[in-house]
Amino acid sequence: MVERIGRSLRVVGIIIRESLRSFLVNNDFEMSAALATYSFFALVPLLFFAVSIAPGLGSASAALVAGIEGLIDHLFPRIRDWMSIDFYVATGHHLTLGFAAAIVVFIAAMSLVDSLRTTFLKIFRKDSPASFVLSQFANVRTAAAMILLFIVLVWAEALFAALAGMSGSGRAAANILLSVCIATMCMVFFYTVFLPVRLTALKLIGASVISAALIISMREAFTFVIRTNPAYGETFGSLKVLFVMIVWVYYCFLVILFGAEVAINAEKRDALLLKTLFTGHPGRSFPVGLLTRFITRYSQGDIIFNEGDNGGTMFYIVAGSVDIGCDGKHIRTMAPGHYFGEMSMLLGTPRSAGARAASENTELIGISQANFDIILRENAPIVLSILKEMAGRLKETDESLFRGQ
Repeated sequence: MVERIGRSLRVVGIIIRESLRSFLVNNDFEMSAALATYSFFALVPLLFFAVSIAPGLGSASAALVAGIEGLIDHLFPRIRDWMSIDFYVATGHHLTLGFAAAIVVFIAAMSLVDSLRTTFLKIFRKDSPASFVLSQFANVRTAAAMILLFIVLVWAEALFAALAGMSGSGRAAANILLSVCIATMCMVFFYTVFLPVRLTALKLIGASVISAALIISMREAFTFVIRTNPAYGETFGSLKVLFVMIVWVYYCFLVILFGAEVAINAEKRDALLLKTLFTGHPGRSFPVGLLTRFITRYSQGDIIFNEGDNGGTMFYIVAGSVDIGCDGKHIRTMAPGHYFGEMSMLLGTPRSAGARAASENTELIGISQANFDIILRENAPIVLSILKEMAGRLKETDESLFRGQ
């Protein structure tokens, strides 16, 4: 049991390490800054657009404003006092642009949606949809869903504010729990809509809860900084609130994108583990314990594959040795640390030679084409190493054939 937990923790460590590496390689800091800017131009106008129509809602006006303020409190640091003047001005005027303002807000939301979709496609190394029309249609649906989610959250906040009767520590604990729930709901929406792959329900909820917990934890820390340093952002004068909001949204997108990196690395966990076989030199030690479920054991003389068989898998030798032969002729004997069967897998052709275990207790790790494709696609040094290995084998085979003539 302890060993099993230890292996799981090591796998988690590998996933986190690879996520940090890909986070830096993909330059997610820069993408988060761009998304924060798009969000400012999309979400802030949406907030004030909703507030500006409040005077026309009669008795529901106060509930709408309370819902928006509650949503800001649960997802942003404690900046309601700073925004009170701006909200008061917004609610004191009726909307003058009417339908035109709604169109502007929707277009801004579409810009944010398009940027988010492009960012996740880059992270997951997926191609953009071939059809521009279908892509824009998807952006329209997603923007509408995002605005609908905003409306649901606002009125849920209004209902919570009306029903909340707790006070003191109970109210504070309920607020934090509700904040985590709201943030988790938002993360589920983001990952479901924007990730170009479909996660299992468990992985989706896990990634969403972790991201939400990071956001809410940092919200409390950010609130503490603001309370102990009320002059934070004073350099920007009347733009202080906007500065704080942009900084906060920037951090939120850092968390969202890191969550996406963790999600994709969790999906390709097997490839990350198998990648360790190709880094370094033959015969070096590697974490065999993490690869136990990939290992198949053979006795001396057991056939691994015959000439002409399907070549959908390649093999890495962990222990023992393997004889490679063709047309009844012995070509070479391969030792631990070497791999074979990759050529027919890469070319999609039948095996050009056969392989059988040359010693007792031969242990092989099978690598599927899907995992091998991931390893090659994301690791240029490994590609170069494999090309050199294949070129060396072809040269050796040619020289052997030449000597035999």
